[in-house]
Amino acid sequence: MAQSDTRWWRETPPVSRWLLLAGVLWGLVAIAASLSYVEPMNIIVFLIVNTGFLPIFFIWQWLAWRARKRSAEVR
Repeated sequence: MAQSDTRWWRETPPVSRWLLLAGVLWGLVAIAASLSYVEPMNIIVFLIVNTGFLPIFFIWQWLAWRARKRSAEVR
């Protein structure tokens, strides 16, 4: 992939299988956590637990972007 001087959030890097698996498992945990609550609260719990994975995803993508940028500078 040709390296440009764009910001890391504008690039669309390939998502690793580990991150995809972690996201699916996190979604299952969110479903399991929301099932133990009554109707209006279970949707709120699901959304809170499910969106809790977003910081992990962005940190992972940022670290991958830095590693790709650093390896491109070495070459």
